[in-house]
Amino acid sequence: MSNILNYQKTDAELNKLDKIINKAEELEQMTKLNAFVKESQNKSNFLEDSAIKLIKEYDELKNLHDVSTKNINQLIKNDVSKLDKDKLDEYIKNVNELSSELYMLERNFNMLITKISNKLKEFEITIRNVKKARFRHKEIKSKYDEKVQGIEPERKKLLKDLKEIEKNVPKELLIKYNAIKQDGIFPVFVPLVDKGCGYCGMAIPSAKFDILKTSDYIPCEHCRRMIYNLTK
Repeated sequence: MSNILNYQKTDAELNKLDKIINKAEELEQMTKLNAFVKESQNKSNFLEDSAIKLIKEYDELKNLHDVSTKNINQLIKNDVSKLDKDKLDEYIKNVNELSSELYMLERNFNMLITKISNKLKEFEITIRNVKKARFRHKEIKSKYDEKVQGIEPERKKLLKDLKEIEKNVPKELLIKYNAIKQDGIFPVFVPLVDKGCGYCGMAIPSAKFDILKTSDYIPCEHCRRMIYNLTK
């Protein structure tokens, strides 16, 4: 039992270091920044597409505006002094219609320019935020890498120690240990405390307790850990 307990002790120390690496605050921050960058990139692509559509609409509206302006300018140049009343009324009607159309086009034109300007500003802000997030991610990653580098020598030593101890642990026992650990149960082996499990405190039935007198360990019926008794 001493070898597997020594193995578990070393494994626990290794788990602590792995937890520091895998549960580091920097990792959580980097994950959030990555999500922000991805979301912002999607937003920037959407804004870019929207701006392209608005610019196309702008060009179409500008062409209509230019045509209307040309038509009304040509109409105004006409000499109306010789027109009779009916033709003059028709002329005035055409001028008014073209003027009204031109007014609406100019209004829509100005509204469209405002929309394009707002989209471009929003796009620029999004791009700036992405750049800031990437810079911040680089800073945090540098701190995280520094933390990992500081831990790695000790971690490598523990891994080496674990491999050495493993040589003296029966293969079947090691398989059982890893199977239980993979189920999220740790520590795997716990001592007998007051005729009960040293982890959850569940009392061992008398029949099971008698087995422990001759066996190295027995499973706890409550938490599934292996109970050992080094005092036998």
